[in-house]
This record gives sequence, structure tokens and C-alpha cells, in this order.
Amino acid sequence: MIWMTRTCLSVVLYASVLGVKVIFERARVIYFNPKYVENAWGNVTRYERHGDYYVNAEFITKCAFGNNATLTIKFYEFRWNAYKLSLVHFHYKVCDFLERDPYIGAVVAPMFGSECPLPPGKYTLMNVTTHMDNFPNVFPFEKGRANLLFTVTSTGELLADAELYLSFKNNIKSKTQRG
Repeated sequence: MIWMTRTCLSVVLYASVLGVKVIFERARVIYFNPKYVENAWGNVTRYERHGDYYVNAEFITKCAFGNNATLTIKFYEFRWNAYKLSLVHFHYKVCDFLERDPYIGAVVAPMFGSECPLPPGKYTLMNVTTHMDNFPNVFPFEKGRANLLFTVTSTGELLADAELYLSFKNNIKSKTQRG
């Protein structure tokens, strides 16, 4: 019995979580304000059988967006056949999100170009995925939904609302696999 306890303890000590794999399932645009945005759509695709899932989106903006627009990402946990609001929320102004977010903003920023505020025009985001190999912690749930709300910072007027259904897989690797 003592041998089994030491073995289990050593397995716990040598295992650590290196990152979180995000698996996108589906995306949909719920609403976009025709005063600011037109022709908005989004989808999730996969190019090979065991490959990664990618998010694609396209929209046309009618005015410049910078820190005058706010992005709020609310995560909902799938529990008991319903999506329950979780404690994980992110609030960013658009330019701050593109310049400072290391996980999603860093991936999306090159697709928007180097200038912020973003000028009016057509934007196509293709093959967006997250690189969360060095995410500092485990994600608190395995299946959920992310609601992306874009609002005007000063008035709170809704610009666009989208949903992204996803799963999280915590990658557990031993110390020897970390190199």
C-alpha cells in the first residue's frame, strides 16, 4: 500500500498542465447594427480529418473603430443541458485588444493591418485559431460558449453580437516531455 501511495504521489508531482487546446465547434452572428456594420457572417471549418478547427469571419464596417468600441467576451459553461454564465469575462477596447491580448488579439491583429483605429471597409478573417500552448492555467470547464459583444464605448449601443461554441481540452504533459 505504501508503494502505491508513493507512485501516485510521484505521478502527481511530475505532471503539469502546459496549455489549453481550444476546439471550435460552430459560430453564428446573432445581430449586427446596420448603422455601423453590414454583411457580417462567421463559420467554423476544418481542412483535414484530424486537423484543427478554424474560425472564418467577414464584415464591412461603415465607420472607423478604435478605442471608441468595446469588445466583451463572456464565457458560458455547458452544464445540465444548458449554458450557464461563468466567471470568465474579458472586456477590451478594440485597439487595446489588438495590441495587448497575447492569445486572441495577437493572432487577429495582423489580419486587420497595422493601423488602429481600423478604417471603414471590408475585413476578412480567415483561418483564425488560438495558440494557447503556454496558457498559464487550466480552463475551468470543458464545453461552453463564448458570446462576443461589440458595443460603442460611450453610449453602450450594440454594434454586433456573435456566439462561438467551443470545447476546451487541458493538455497534461510530464516534466520530461516539456524538454
